[in-house]
Amino acid sequence: MTGILEFVYELGDKDIPEPTSYVFMVDNSGSMTGTEQQRKEAICSVMENADIPYAVYFFTNDAELVQPMTEYTGL
Repeated sequence: MTGILEFVYELGDKDIPEPTSYVFMVDNSGSMTGTEQQRKEAICSVMENADIPYAVYFFTNDAELVQPMTEYTGL
């Protein structure tokens, strides 16, 4: 997924500023498969090379903040 987003980003306007933070919206509904550990690993794979803060929300019908905006320190 990261590779696809980077590709799309590279196609766009070169004057787009670098991100200053990431907000992850994780679908937590019953139709989604995967474990909490897999979700954490996916976020870590994005954040391991990023030097910016991040936040994580889970959502089903409503959004729930599960990780307030903070610096990434690993799993």
